[in-house]
Amino acid sequence: MSKNSNENYYKTSDLTICVILQYFNHQLIAVDKSDHSKCIFLLEETENTPMILEDFYQGKLLVEPKRFVSIQKETKGRIYN
Repeated sequence: MSKNSNENYYKTSDLTICVILQYFNHQLIAVDKSDHSKCIFLLEETENTPMILEDFYQGKLLVEPKRFVSIQKETKGRIYN
């Protein structure tokens, strides 16, 4: 996981982090599939990104399961298509 210092983008190879950020209204900008062993997700970064990630790692986030799974399926579709 890392912040791209040139723009307001957040990069991660973690699918769950990608889905969580999308769940909390971060736009998925691109999926870099140039490395065949993993993909890198590029998401918009907002002022809330650090707080969302901190809450995630501390186990404080609550999500609606059906919406989370729906976002996860859409994201996997972008990986494999």
